[in-house]
Amino acid sequence: MTTSRQAYRIDEGNPGSDLAGETAAAMAAASIVFRKINPHYSHLLLHHAQQVKSENMWGFFWLGNKMWPLSFHQFLFDSLETLIAMDGFVDVVVALFSN
Repeated sequence: MTTSRQAYRIDEGNPGSDLAGETAAAMAAASIVFRKINPHYSHLLLHHAQQVKSENMWGFFWLGNKMWPLSFHQFLFDSLETLIAMDGFVDVVVALFSN
């Protein structure tokens, strides 16, 4: 293969929540494709998609808490029922409010 496949890192200095969201969506979609022909790989893709999504959620909640503490907390309370249904949400909120 002659095409360059350069890797990029997403961190505090190199933000990329849009890329992380697209990556999680692509892995989740691929997990559906491989569900019947390779269940182990399908599960692995879904697991990693959930990890990426959780990290992306953590960044969203951390930033919202730092930039708009009062209005962001009100948003959380107003949306609590929907947010609790999100995988990983409870862990994120516990970590956020314990700091």
